Amino acid sequence: RASNGIIQGDALSMIALNSIVSCILEAAARHSGPNTKERSYADDISAVAVGQDAESVKEELRKFHSVVRAYEAAACGEVNRKKCFSFGDESIRGVIGEDVARLTEFKIVGGSLVAREDGAESTAVEQARLQKWTATLGKIRRVPRTWKDRCVMMQATQAQAFYGQGTHSLASDVAELRKVRTAGMKCLWKTDFYSMSPLVTFAAVAPVQLDPEFGAVYEGLRTVMRAMRREDIAETIRDRHNKAPTKKRDGPSMRLRALTHSATFQPAVKQLLTGANMSKQEEDKWLHDK
Repeated sequence: RASNGIIQGDALSMIALNSIVSCILEAAARHSGPNTKERSYADDISAVAVGQDAESVKEELRKFHSVVRAYEAAACGEVNRKKCFSFGDESIRGVIGEDVARLTEFKIVGGSLVAREDGAESTAVEQARLQKWTATLGKIRRVPRTWKDRCVMMQATQAQAFYGQGTHSLASDVAELRKVRTAGMKCLWKTDFYSMSPLVTFAAVAPVQLDPEFGAVYEGLRTVMRAMRREDIAETIRDRHNKAPTKKRDGPSMRLRALTHSATFQPAVKQLLTGANMSKQEEDKWLHDK
């Protein structure tokens, strides 16, 4: 029994939450400049600041965060420090408080920002997506169709696990991917016990992107490729990639830098970085599904 406030799950709780978030965003919009974009998803609030130099960006971030600090100081609610972080150039470290972490990588899952440290396990959302495709593979296995038809169905449903993969530099959990690969092998060979090597299967007799370890990287590259269809975004990514080749960079440029060392993806990455357009036919050369 609640002693004060609104019971969680009450219809009024969502109205109250939306009201508080709206007040924060409106106050932030008044205090920040036109180059700061405030966003919210449920109770997650974020802001992206753009400026001609580092100092202007830092000033915009301070203005935005002053509203968050004021909200907390007024005892309207408690800010979850574990979920607070800044992301961007090294120069913004500590600009909104020494107690706020600066991260070099994150994902947007649904509408939420998901961050984790190197070596961490998959997030709950990532595991749920992999489990969903694993369940679908089990259903495809029971369909009385040919090998080719099963491959087509597996390709058509693979987005359940990997669509939008690799927006930033987060590595996939290899152990989880290999569990999904086992389900894929059982689906293709229609048996729980198989002697054929998965590496041989996905290198010679099945589309290689159906191997989850390859598919996750492949979809990560495709995410960057989709963004680089816009020339202004492509130029920004190329500039960040080429400006400091020995320095670790954030986001898609880091993804491309990692793939330049892959014999498989190196030609495609080179085309993206030189401004050449890669056709669907060129993609198919290293998917060997034709």
